[in-house]
Amino acid sequence: MNRFCYLFDLIPGSEQRYADEHATLWDGVAAAMHDAGVTEYTLFRRGTLVIATGSCNGPVSETFARLERDPVNAAWSAHIRSLMIDPTDDDGRLLFAAEVWQLPGTTQASTSS
Repeated sequence: MNRFCYLFDLIPGSEQRYADEHATLWDGVAAAMHDAGVTEYTLFRRGTLVIATGSCNGPVSETFARLERDPVNAAWSAHIRSLMIDPTDDDGRLLFAAEVWQLPGTTQASTSS
């Protein structure tokens, strides 16, 4: 199991719309995530900062590449990213955070990006 984390900022004033969009997630988005190998995915928000964490069966980079190729997920991503300050690097890849520490004694999962 591989874990991932990435962060991004919402455009100020879009916080409620962002929450509303996730309350009525488009049909097929969750299925696309499962099909790509995502086994857990959680969003946390404080003000305009959003922290996305999760885990996947395969390498993180391959899992997200599969998501990008899925037409439903690609459309959703383009839609929801209109509420964000660009969350990607110069090559269009999400800006993942490196794992620094994990509580000893918990299920050890590898991380990769």
